[in-house]
Amino acid sequence: MVAQLSSLLLESFLLRRVLFSPEDHMLDLKAKSWRNFLFPLNSKPLPEDTLNRIREQARRAGVTPSGRGFFFHCNELAKGNSVTRGRLDNFLNLYGFCRNVSMSFLLSAGLFFVTGLLLPFPYSVGQPYLSFFSLAGSCLILSAIMFYRYLKFFRNYTQEVLVTYSETKGTG
Repeated sequence: MVAQLSSLLLESFLLRRVLFSPEDHMLDLKAKSWRNFLFPLNSKPLPEDTLNRIREQARRAGVTPSGRGFFFHCNELAKGNSVTRGRLDNFLNLYGFCRNVSMSFLLSAGLFFVTGLLLPFPYSVGQPYLSFFSLAGSCLILSAIMFYRYLKFFRNYTQEVLVTYSETKGTG
């Protein structure tokens, strides 16, 4: 349940619609914005010479180097390389784990916060009250840390796909 929720909220909504996919930034398809300040690693384009190799490979393959469809094209070709496939599997496991742990901490923060609010009056004035809010704050911080780790491994996955595509001879 946590994996499904994290996929829906963190990946499909927050990453793809708010921050935009790493391939959009890596292929230099998105204009600079506040995202570059808050998420500098996620919004950094690939080096220009790598971008040129990707564009040349795409031209030879007769595809446009933009959008999810292009990434899927690159991903299928990159998975044909056994070394790359092993690295992609590792990155997939790592980013999935970090995304799910981030969502777990986020849900825990909400539960601790609501529990602190719902404590009966005699308990809501003392230590237990503050403990629940402290736990909620700690969970929010840990959720943010794991979200940044998720972004890092998701970007590493995308970078591995695109760089492998740029260096693969005879793709098409």
